[in-house]
Amino acid sequence: MRELQDWIAAWLDYSSGIESPLIYRAWAAIATLSGVMQRKAWVRVKGQKLFPNMYVLLVGDPGLGKGNAMKELRLWCADLKNLHTAPDGLTKRSFYEVLEGAIVENPTNPLVHDCALFAFVEELGVFLHAGDHDFVYTLCHVYDTPPTFWYKTFGSGENHMENVCFGFVAGVTPKALKDIFSEQAMEMGISARTILIFSDERIKVPIFGNATANENLGKALRHDLGQISGLRGEYIFEDEAAESLVAWTNDDMPPIPQDPRFNHYNARRFVQFVKLCMVTASARRDDLVILNTDVAAAKMVLLEAERFMPRAIESLGANPLLFQQQTAIKYINFIYLTRKKSCSEAELRRRLSVEVHPTYVDVLIDQLAHARWVSVLGDKPDRMFLPRGREEKDNGTAQ
Repeated sequence: MRELQDWIAAWLDYSSGIESPLIYRAWAAIATLSGVMQRKAWVRVKGQKLFPNMYVLLVGDPGLGKGNAMKELRLWCADLKNLHTAPDGLTKRSFYEVLEGAIVENPTNPLVHDCALFAFVEELGVFLHAGDHDFVYTLCHVYDTPPTFWYKTFGSGENHMENVCFGFVAGVTPKALKDIFSEQAMEMGISARTILIFSDERIKVPIFGNATANENLGKALRHDLGQISGLRGEYIFEDEAAESLVAWTNDDMPPIPQDPRFNHYNARRFVQFVKLCMVTASARRDDLVILNTDVAAAKMVLLEAERFMPRAIESLGANPLLFQQQTAIKYINFIYLTRKKSCSEAELRRRLSVEVHPTYVDVLIDQLAHARWVSVLGDKPDRMFLPRGREEKDNGTAQ
């Protein structure tokens, strides 16, 4: 018997004293619920079984509380007898061995076993190294919960598993994300299978305050987590929920992330949404029915996360001189505001030479002019620069 009406909402209340942004704590909970369900619960969409496993990345600078959002959830999951969680410091080398040993009973066939594993990874770089495209391919393949999975290791040769299921919630800094999510890795599909949760909010809590709301709520959360981990069978969309899902999907699920770097993610956005529908339903009841309120909650949660996703990928595939260009624009604006005059090309060169290698100064200044991020008067090498949209009447017309 469940004790809580909404497990995720109760967790956010319970964890309100933890030094971690709400969006991190919410998605750590979402990922955890997706992990405890393993392959034991599913939904049929577009003629295929879809399981709730997720890859969730908490993206932000060091010290924001990415690891804090996971710690207590990790302890609770470790106590569940029917759930396999990865050990601390999971690496590529140990991944295959741990996954192969994560055997659970298959709910539809007692003669077959699943290999289902969930991981709390405080630092993604320990688990997934930059440039390891073979392992990226493995993670992409395993995400799709294949009925059979073959792999090779130097020590044991060729091995195989059946009914694989893997999910994780991990922390990563924007710089590490840029190194790991290379253009080639993104082309392989890892970004399509990952939900990026960004925050730059620094939470301050009382130094001697309690980290959690109350112990009774904690006991109820742990009890219900065990109930959720025992859910077995096929989820069904009730009629109104199905109509809402179909309507939003047929409308292309607006608003769609527009940045071209989200093209891979957008291609699998429907999958992420349906998984979320299962998770929101599991958080509220034991019967395997997805109500319209679950669809609405999943939609709200997904759109809120996507609103901040562009901040997570600001550096992915970006112009390597982007920071210096922004510095140049700020300097031009500063000159205009403080001196009421344009910035000369010579003065701008002197300013940029402090941070930019001489080889790139010409390229950077030309990019500013050609992209029209600022207003430009005159010709090389005596151009004058003003904030965008500003012109000095005495010096002619801005380019």
